[in-house]
Amino acid sequence: EEVKAKREERREDIKEKREEVQKRISEGRKTLIRRHFANMMRRLEAALEREKKLSERIQSRIDKAKANGRDAAGVQAALDKAKETWREGRSALDEAKNKIEGVISSSDPSAAFKEVQAVIASAKDKIKSVHAGLVEVITVLKSVVGEGIKKSGPSSQTSPAPSPAPSPESSSPAVQ
Repeated sequence: EEVKAKREERREDIKEKREEVQKRISEGRKTLIRRHFANMMRRLEAALEREKKLSERIQSRIDKAKANGRDAAGVQAALDKAKETWREGRSALDEAKNKIEGVISSSDPSAAFKEVQAVIASAKDKIKSVHAGLVEVITVLKSVVGEGIKKSGPSSQTSPAPSPAPSPESSSPAVQ
C-alpha cells in the first residue's frame, strides 16, 4: 500500500511539472509573438513615416507648381487620395496595436500568432497601396512640371539633329 501511495504521489508530481512546463512554453511563445509584433510594428510605422515625408515633399512641389502657374488640380486630387489611403494604413496599424494583447492572451498561441500575422498583412497591404499612390502622384506631377518647362523654358527651341558619324568602313583605309 505504501508503494501505491508513492506511485500516486509521483504521478501527481509529474502532472504538476508537466503543467508547469507547458505554462512556461506558452509564456515563451507569447513573448515571441509580442517581440515579432513589436518588430513588425516598428518597421511598418517607419514605412508610414517615410511615406508621410514623401507626401509632404510632393505637396511642396505641387505648391511650387501652382505658384508658377501650372495646373496641378489633378495632381492634388491624386495626392489627396494617397493621403486618405495613408490614414487608412495608420488606422490599420492602430487597430493592430489594440488587438494584439487580446489575441496574445487567448488560450491558443498558435492561432493567435496567425491572427496577428493576418492583421499585420492587412496593414502592410495598405502601406503598399499608399506607396503605389504616391508613385502615381509623382508621375503625374512630373508630367505637369515637364509640360511647363517645355512651353516656357529657354531650351524650348529645338536644336539641329546631330549629323551621322562616319562609319568605320568609309573612314579607314582598306586592309589587304
